[in-house]
Amino acid sequence: MIFWAHYGFKLKSFKALLANVKDISKRNILIIFAIRAIRSLFAGMLAVSFSLYLYDALRFPLYEIGAIFMAGAFFTPVFSLLFGYYADAIGRKKMLLINFLLMSLSIALIITSENYFALMTAVALGGLGTAGGLIGGGVGASAGPIITALIAENAERERLTAYFSLNNMISSFAGGLGAYLAGIESYSASFYESFVLSLLSVILALFIVERYVPTSEKASSETNRRSRMKGEGPNYIKHFSITGLLNGFSQGLVSPFFAIIFEAVFGLSKAQIGMLFSIGGYLTGFAYIFSPSMNRALGFTKSITVTRTLSATALLLLPIMPNAALAEAMYLILTPLRAISLPIQSSLMMSLIGEEQRATGSGLNQFSRLMASAFSTLLGGFLLEYAPPLIPFAISASATYLNSYLYHQYFSDAEKRIR
Repeated sequence: MIFWAHYGFKLKSFKALLANVKDISKRNILIIFAIRAIRSLFAGMLAVSFSLYLYDALRFPLYEIGAIFMAGAFFTPVFSLLFGYYADAIGRKKMLLINFLLMSLSIALIITSENYFALMTAVALGGLGTAGGLIGGGVGASAGPIITALIAENAERERLTAYFSLNNMISSFAGGLGAYLAGIESYSASFYESFVLSLLSVILALFIVERYVPTSEKASSETNRRSRMKGEGPNYIKHFSITGLLNGFSQGLVSPFFAIIFEAVFGLSKAQIGMLFSIGGYLTGFAYIFSPSMNRALGFTKSITVTRTLSATALLLLPIMPNAALAEAMYLILTPLRAISLPIQSSLMMSLIGEEQRATGSGLNQFSRLMASAFSTLLGGFLLEYAPPLIPFAISASATYLNSYLYHQYFSDAEKRIR
């Protein structure tokens, strides 16, 4: 297999590297970044191979594929909420390991069965096809709130945006490589390699040293309980959930179907789609280099609103491009534009929400985002099957425009207190 011939991972070398890093926080960050690279690598493979496998190999119609993806889009937010809450309550490392094992089980089901409902179960467990694809961490996305909280736990506040940018940069480069490999390998090779990589992420997670003390192990006096509920943390969580809902609805309409759209509408081959997604991943990775400086220059909310408004415009233009080359160019514009604000948004959220509510708040944000995408993914499958392609793209862009407006309304004043 091409991946193992050229990109084999040496666990012993990584263990030796960890031994030389004495600071626990830095070791944890290094492990998290390594896990992010591995999981994004197989996310990139699955983003290309799984939807095309359903469409080309198993011959499922688009509305049935939409229903399969809806299972992931429905259960992932539920898992995000549960894993986020219990990560704060009983331990982040513990819940991360359970989450990773579910992802391995998901891929095992894909390998061993072609049954429609077995594949739907696999998608539900692993979150495959979740809105966002490569740039949203769609594969195994329910681990996102835990990883976000772990990064915030081990990073200084003034460096949060830089750490989130680096995390997303690693994710994009690895995802781009995975997309390229999926384009030139067989479906079975991509699935088997993804399974092994998912198990490797479980092994790496064992090396994390958790510093956060779960709330269940702290003094649970009535005074402490009340103090945790004071302030504006719950209000910020509500606002992030509302904006997340719009973001999820927007992405669910078209993002899970990009590979199919480029094949069915613009006539691209599987290899060409893999290359396109790979380039998109690399461009997104380079874009993250500029996230910290853009944050310093424009601030949190303006960075988010400007880039998302531009990405929505590019999304609106994509389906009316007269040929495949222009459509590909528009995809390569909107992908980094949509993603560049993600580390800024994560930094803003972790700065406004208190330590004891970080995984919970991130989980609620992801719950609302992905729950909305569950319904819009099913809707997107029907619209792409029976309506002109412009319709779902126009609805998606409109939701993103509204999302940008609400970010300005909710957070333009709040960010002044963390600058």
